[in-house]
This record gives sequence, C-alpha cells and structure tokens, in this order.
Amino acid sequence: MATPTPYRTSRPVRLLLFGAGGVLAVLMVLWGTAHALDRLSIQEERTVTAYRDVERIDLRHAHGNVTLVGSDGPEVRVEVDSRHGFLAGHERTAAVAAGELRLRGACDFLTFGTCEDHYRIEVPAGVAVTVRTSAGEATAVGLRGDLELRSSAGPVRARDVRGDTVVLRSGAGPVSADRVRAERLELRSNAGDVRVVRSAATTVYARTSAGPVDVELLRPPRSLEARSSAGPVTAVVPDVGYDVDADTAAGPEEVLVRQVPGAARTIVAGSNAGPVTVRPLPRGEALNAPRARPRSGERARSPRPARARADAPRSRR
Repeated sequence: MATPTPYRTSRPVRLLLFGAGGVLAVLMVLWGTAHALDRLSIQEERTVTAYRDVERIDLRHAHGNVTLVGSDGPEVRVEVDSRHGFLAGHERTAAVAAGELRLRGACDFLTFGTCEDHYRIEVPAGVAVTVRTSAGEATAVGLRGDLELRSSAGPVRARDVRGDTVVLRSGAGPVSADRVRAERLELRSNAGDVRVVRSAATTVYARTSAGPVDVELLRPPRSLEARSSAGPVTAVVPDVGYDVDADTAAGPEEVLVRQVPGAARTIVAGSNAGPVTVRPLPRGEALNAPRARPRSGERARSPRPARARADAPRSRR
C-alpha cells in the first residue's frame, strides 16, 4: 500500500499567516501601552457652578453617577467631578433657556480610555428634574418637585421625595423608592429588583422583567399594579377594601386584604414565575391613621381583640 503524502501549507500561505500574527501581536502591545499611558495621564477636575431662575433641569449624561439633593436655597448648584485620560474625548455643556437648565455630558463615540463625569446637583423646592444617564447610578434625596430618573445600566434610587409625578427606570439595575409621596409613582426595571418602601401615591405602577417586586404603601392607593416576569410579588397596603386581581403562573396566591368586587380602589398583582401576596399594613402604621383618644377623666383602654367576620379575607393556594 502506498504511503500517503503529508499535507503541507504552501509557503505563501505560511508567510501570510506569520505576518498577520506578527501584526496582531504588535497591535496588542500598542493597545496595552496606550491604556497604561491613559491610566498614568488621568486628570481629575472639580467644577462648581450656581444658576438662578431655574424651573426645570434636564440632564443627559453618558458616563458617571448622578446625585440629586434637595436644597432650601434659591439657586441650583451643579458640582461635577471629572476623570479623563488622554485616550478619552469628552464634551460637557450647560445652558439656561426659558427657565430650563440643560446639562449635557458625553464621551466621544470612539473613546477607549477613562471618561467619567460625576454630577452632584442641589435642587431647590419646586424645580422639576429629568435625568437620563447611560452608565452609572442615579440617586435623588430630599427633592420637592416632579422627578424622572432613568439609567440604562445602573441602579436608580429615590428617598424622601415629594412631587406630583415620580418616575424611576433602569435598563439593567435595581429600582427603589423610599418614603416617596406622589400622585403618580412609576418604577420599572428590565433586570433588577423593584422596591417601594413606606411610600404613598394615588396611582402606583411597579414592574420588573427579572426579580422581585415589593410594594409597601402607607395610604390606600386608588390604583396599584405590581408585576414581575420572573420573581415574587408582594403588596402591603392599608386594609380599606379593594377590587383585587391576583394571579401567578407558578406559585401560590395569597390575598389577605378585604376584597370588594367593583370597588373604586383596585389592585392588580401578577407574576409569571413566583408567589403573589397581597396583605394588610399593620395597624397604626398608615399615614393619618385615626387613633382613639380617651375622654376627659378617663384612662386609655387596651384595645379588644377583633371578632371574626363573615367576610374575612381569603387565602388561595
């Protein structure tokens, strides 16, 4: 039997592959050297600017965190901490027109190095704020005005905020509202937990595509919708009677508040993969909860245990 001739790559092909490998190695060395130089050349800068006669703030931001803090003064105070290397091209602008402060911060499309702008803004009462950031955390504390916070890739948080409309959204991070008061409260996340803690709103919408949804309200909402595509859903509300629609594709359903079909106040709670629970807020924790006062000359009496009622809440599993 004849011995097969071993296959050998032709000389031109070998030279081409060798040349391509050499060029790739040189590029990797240059890339690593450029990044090392970028790190060594990072410049840090802090700027502080005050603005008067501002009714609205519109911030659109590329890289870095945004922190909003309520202020008692009349001025909007903007503080920016920047970090940029020589490989990063960036642009930052600010302008006031017709009562609106427009803040823009962006890195060049082909930026390969360090590019960060961290904003801290002091916001007077009554000033509405809209923030959209591509990469970073968005936080609001102590604001007194309408608020819209959005982050494409980072957590979004609001604490001690009061306004007619509060909207919190994240494309890839948790969203939370703590002690928020609003007529309309909306929280959404595409990949993160959604939490509402000790808040109050007439209309509440809380939804996530991946994670739990927890809603705790201190006042009875007129409309509450809480949904998760993959996680448990829990709603805690003052027990005043609701038209409740609770549903899950995989898990138990438990409704412990008084159900009144056709009631003006409605609750929709649903999950595609997880338990759903609607339960009453403990007595005495609701805002403006009435408390019995003893008459003059009488001592306060200990509350008697409540009697069982025929229309007690049902639990379905």
